[in-house]
Amino acid sequence: MDLIVGTAGHIDHGKTELIKALTGTDTDRLPEEKSRGITIDLGFAQMQNDDLRIAFIDVPGHEKFVRNMLAGAGGMDAVLIAVAADEGIMPQTREHIDICRLLEIDRGIVAITKCDTVNDRELIDITRSDIAELLANTPLAGAPIIETSSRTFDGISDLRQALFDIARNFQRDIRPLAARLPIDRSFSVKGFGTVVTGTLVSGEICGESELELLPSCRRVRVRGIETFGRKAEKATAGQRTAVNLAGIDYQEIKRGMMLAESGIFSPTQAADAQIRILPTASCPLRDRQRLRIHTGTAELMARVRVLDESGEIAPGASGFVRLSLESPTALILGQRFIARTYSPQTTIGGGEIVLPKASRIRRRNYAGHCSYLARLLELKFDTVLLPETIIRQAGTDGISIGRLLEITGWKRASLLDSLKRAGSVGKIVLNGEMCFIDEAVSAAESAIFQIVSNFHKSNPLSSGITVRELARGAAACGVSEKLTDLAVRRLSSAGKIELRADIVTLAGRTAQLNRSETAIADAIRSALLSAGLQPPKIADLLSSVDGEGAAKRGVFKFLADNGEIVLINDDYALERTVFDTLVNEIRRYAETSADRLIDVAAFKQITGLSRKFAIPILEYLDRKGFTQRAGDKRIVR
Repeated sequence: MDLIVGTAGHIDHGKTELIKALTGTDTDRLPEEKSRGITIDLGFAQMQNDDLRIAFIDVPGHEKFVRNMLAGAGGMDAVLIAVAADEGIMPQTREHIDICRLLEIDRGIVAITKCDTVNDRELIDITRSDIAELLANTPLAGAPIIETSSRTFDGISDLRQALFDIARNFQRDIRPLAARLPIDRSFSVKGFGTVVTGTLVSGEICGESELELLPSCRRVRVRGIETFGRKAEKATAGQRTAVNLAGIDYQEIKRGMMLAESGIFSPTQAADAQIRILPTASCPLRDRQRLRIHTGTAELMARVRVLDESGEIAPGASGFVRLSLESPTALILGQRFIARTYSPQTTIGGGEIVLPKASRIRRRNYAGHCSYLARLLELKFDTVLLPETIIRQAGTDGISIGRLLEITGWKRASLLDSLKRAGSVGKIVLNGEMCFIDEAVSAAESAIFQIVSNFHKSNPLSSGITVRELARGAAACGVSEKLTDLAVRRLSSAGKIELRADIVTLAGRTAQLNRSETAIADAIRSALLSAGLQPPKIADLLSSVDGEGAAKRGVFKFLADNGEIVLINDDYALERTVFDTLVNEIRRYAETSADRLIDVAAFKQITGLSRKFAIPILEYLDRKGFTQRAGDKRIVR
């Protein structure tokens, strides 16, 4: 089991010396840290006991370096809080514990350091009591408190054993998350090139795999991996990881970027989140307030929009907000963050991301939207109900698999498996890359079947409704275009409707002409057959036929839909046998030429037509693929 332990505590309370006593590693690596005797940036160390491995992130305690502290805090599984026996609880002790509370770090140990410098037992007891009181209303309530000295090594063995006990009982996040490595360092190693380090917070990274550098979305190749200072075939969640990358200069990579599995995450500048304001905050969080958002190893500027009519969240309260980020970053459901005021920089709260890449929302919809966000948080560990809930919220528009991956951050294979299981029990319907809730699909099928049925009742002689007209009718019923396409295919597969080219009809239905309509049809066919290739205009044709106007137009459309007449354009139509004879004559002519070409003059000579009829017929042949334009000639197909 691997465990990431971060330090916390006030400046000069002995965090770095404590790590050195535990591991033998001095985590202060910068010359300025050595000269000033304080930790400025993140430091790293490790220790191991059989299969239990603990990596330490030593964070700075000075208030000026809280930004660096937060870059390390995001990857912590547990915290080691250092409180000096001679000073007790100090301002940064409180802020660091507040940060751990907001990040919901619920495993930890408090080390009372420098006990060898205090001869007064009562002072140590007071410090112990103050610590227990401070932690009482936090997730760290009841954490072990161990008295130590990094100089004499008193208590170090007990502290080490307590840390391994935490590692032994630790259970990592069970969600099937894709690989995410927030980057805290980037440097170059001679002979190897660019190396980045960070805590692999989810998923796994394998050698020679392709990853994505976010938010730039640049693809990079893994050349090698190290975990706990040793070469490895792969790194898994919870490990301090160094990745050797090919094809990119280390100076192009900055702290705050993230290495991730390709094709899962999408940078965003808008996200909905739940935030809790610390009781000690000096004022409420207000609409349009500018904040510093710390998540992973990144610090991001953001404007906050409070999703409540009051427009504010009071100290000690929680609520939902829309974060409008000033720069893009990749976020997922459940990703925790810390919020600090822009200036002066003070920690005022924190929370977790709920909906990354959030779309526009109107004020009147706040209440319903917040209920949906609360439901997502409630289900974030449920691999069955979470995707179903997101799909249900999408309604008739459906949602793409890519969007589900953006929200959940799951591995694609895990998401597909969940969707297939939900589909097998009739919860959702998959259509390629789109997902729909089953109820929406069923409702769409009912609406479309009714539209087709109603069309037949109103147009008894029509062979069916066009796909375009059906889509318009479905849209009027609130059915999206994508859902209409899916419903039509499902109804067709079920044998309830038939799809013929661009015409939709009820299955097995054939239009039947009555006696008067048959007489009209015979008259139309006879007139067109007699006219041959020089038919009258359609309006004139119908005027010459006996019958009521609407009936004649209905019969004419019936004949066209059934292929008994051929509509050349809006003005002219040919009787089917006349048209078929024409096509055969053109093809016989084409066989006399190796290139199968025919021009307007040749067509007029074959048919004896003037341009008045020749051009419309040729253009129809082009549209239907019988011929293809080639300059001023046509290739006969």
